[in-house]
Amino acid sequence: MEYGNDEPDSKKAEDSLQESHKQVLKANRKKDNKAKTIIYQSLNEATFEIIASIETLKEIWEAL
Repeated sequence: MEYGNDEPDSKKAEDSLQESHKQVLKANRKKDNKAKTIIYQSLNEATFEIIASIETLKEIWEAL
């Protein structure tokens, strides 16, 4: 993932999105969570400790 997802800056900004954009955002978040789970499961404990506090998939990938 080169650029990461375009996350809204706030809850208010997210609430103002059109329904189609909300659905895309939800689908992208679901994909990110699946990818993070797969990455987490493939790491040893020491490496997991390094990336456990990183939130975005892009930052996790860069750290690895």
